[in-house]
Amino acid sequence: MLSAVKGIDTSHIPILVLSGTTDEFYGGVSSIYRQKDRIKNPRCRFMLMDKPGKNGHYDYLLSDEAIELRAKYSGEEIKVDNIQLYSAIDIDLFEEINSFLEL
Repeated sequence: MLSAVKGIDTSHIPILVLSGTTDEFYGGVSSIYRQKDRIKNPRCRFMLMDKPGKNGHYDYLLSDEAIELRAKYSGEEIKVDNIQLYSAIDIDLFEEINSFLEL
């Protein structure tokens, strides 16, 4: 019988679990994050994304500017001149992710 906890505990690679506090897909914090105390793998790290406006299903991956632009077009057809800005990532978060993966 496999489970996410067993899979993480038997893995030999670094595992980073990100979860938003208001994740609309999971109805709050993801189920694997809620089981973090059961996980014994020392190479597993959990990050709870709780910054207001950047704590949903994936919005914490986006830059503040991208989130602001998306909010401007909420519920409307998106007419964006700069698609790169609309989908820009949070550089600081990705640097932290890269640091974790370089361990």
